[in-house]
Amino acid sequence: MALWVLQLNDTGIRVTRDGELVDDSPGVAVVGRHDVLTGSAAAAARFLEPRAAHDRFWQRPGEQPLPGATRQCRHHADLVYHHLSAILARCGKPREAVLAVPAHYGEAELAQLLGICEALGLHVPALVDSNVAALAACAPPGCYTVAELHRHHATLVDVDVDETCSRGSVTLVEAAALARLEHACLDLIADAFLDQARFDPLHEAASEQRLADTLPAWLAEAAGDPAEVEIALTHGGRDHTAHVARREFERITAMVLGALVERVPSTRALVVSPALAALPGALRVLGADAVLPADAAAAGIAAHRLALGSGEPTCFVTVLPASSAPTLACRGTAAPTADAPTHLLCGPRAVPLGNAPHTLNADGSLGGGDAASAATVRRVDGRVLAWPGRAGLEVNGRAVRDEVTLAAGDFLRSAGAEFRAIRVD
Repeated sequence: MALWVLQLNDTGIRVTRDGELVDDSPGVAVVGRHDVLTGSAAAAARFLEPRAAHDRFWQRPGEQPLPGATRQCRHHADLVYHHLSAILARCGKPREAVLAVPAHYGEAELAQLLGICEALGLHVPALVDSNVAALAACAPPGCYTVAELHRHHATLVDVDVDETCSRGSVTLVEAAALARLEHACLDLIADAFLDQARFDPLHEAASEQRLADTLPAWLAEAAGDPAEVEIALTHGGRDHTAHVARREFERITAMVLGALVERVPSTRALVVSPALAALPGALRVLGADAVLPADAAAAGIAAHRLALGSGEPTCFVTVLPASSAPTLACRGTAAPTADAPTHLLCGPRAVPLGNAPHTLNADGSLGGGDAASAATVRRVDGRVLAWPGRAGLEVNGRAVRDEVTLAAGDFLRSAGAEFRAIRVD
């Protein structure tokens, strides 16, 4: 029997069959008077019909009423039904599939999903927390926090791995959201076009739609190592070009993820989803220890089959056996080097260094500043690294331009404030 897995996220739905990606559909719908567009077709029309566009129905699938409801679409659950129906039709209408669900879904959302699947003729043998499934596929023993970005929030999910992978606490961070990042990047690019080409791409819906369609490619380029990204757009028969510095995209990433960074526990290894890792500067801002493979959740489910074809009642799985052959390379689990600092002296206080980045603030404090501009210190693979940022950094009286490894006893100066790296045994 083929193993179908539907991995749910309000950014999009990924469908795999025996580990192969079959469908990847954005979590967007546009409700017309006589029809409902979902997925890629809806994403390509959302700025052309903004009042009819919806992108929150996978965040909380339930009976939240829709503005401008119609007879065929009254609430979020109706949109989930239409979207899932279209996905299953493209996939040849499989009869059975495991659902890999986000950690923030509660009993009401899970029950609603099962009811929709039953109405569509899809048997669901198991609902599995996608974070647990992903780490069960690849993680060695350890204590992890998985960071995942959704369209309207982010989650931090604690997962402990020994003989099993078991889910702990789930933290919802509403200020960190993909939609917020995309809107800020669209404004950044529009301002660049206005300044450099005297062209406002947000003035008309058609050019705004083209701008949004191309944004993922520009973000992917900015996540590389160019000094700047060339932005090109054709509208009204004319080609318009602007240039945006990579650091401006990284500044937006740091702004949006700031609330997430503040909630990352320093005592656990931080593992991030591939979509989050792909954002410009995200790995440095978060101080991530590892990145999950894109197919990790499906692989974790495939390793256990989860009562496929048994006819038993649907179970909700938050504990799975750990992998017998882990492949995840996690930087935060390495033993520290002999002279690696454990604390920074900030005036009379010794502040412990965790895996999350710590900003060196002008008032002599540590953490809580703008990670895109301030100098930062973080632990990586048993070492402690310092990055100058735009604020600049001196180590032992010498200015540094790139990331540098610190040793116990090093003296740091940034933005007029002084710090000392020490090791406490």
